[in-house]
Amino acid sequence: AAQARNNCRRVRDGRFFFFLISATAKMEMKMEECEVIDLYELHYSDLSSSTKVDSIMEALGANGPGLLAVTGIPNSSNLRSYLLPLARNLSLLDRLTRNRILKD
Repeated sequence: AAQARNNCRRVRDGRFFFFLISATAKMEMKMEECEVIDLYELHYSDLSSSTKVDSIMEALGANGPGLLAVTGIPNSSNLRSYLLPLARNLSLLDRLTRNRILKD
């Protein structure tokens, strides 16, 4: 049970719970042993706001949960349907080609 406690984290975004667990902790995990992480939510229009920079850095920094949800993205449905297949194609490339593409 102690190992499960170290390997699982429960992420709450206000509507859903997501469980991130390691394969070794899967069988041992108990819901009450998981750490609850609050998801930092930011609207797309606030991304250019200099007042939000500190909040973003805190959420993504070493002491923050490392999770940031951006909401209200214009045309997100179209972007998702275009980009998700490309993500799969990128993942299937050999490592050197993929690294070259990502660095450009």
